[in-house]
Amino acid sequence: MITIPLSSFIIIYLIALAIIGLFFAINFFHIILTGTTSISSFFITLFVLAFATLIIYGTWYFLQGIDLSQQITVWNKAWLGGGNNLF
Repeated sequence: MITIPLSSFIIIYLIALAIIGLFFAINFFHIILTGTTSISSFFITLFVLAFATLIIYGTWYFLQGIDLSQQITVWNKAWLGGGNNLF
């Protein structure tokens, strides 16, 4: 039987979140250092930051009641055994 714990998906999500945060920081410092501060760049940056905050809050809200120690069964040899034990 091959199983994957749910906590591994959180680790993958956090790595992706760190990469997105790095890109956001690079973009923000690029805007500041090159002097391209305008009202449109401010609003777009604010929109992206608000959207990222909303996604992080939504993730926290929906994962509150999830037991991350549960495991997902990816493969089980009993599934091929036939009979009534498919699920």
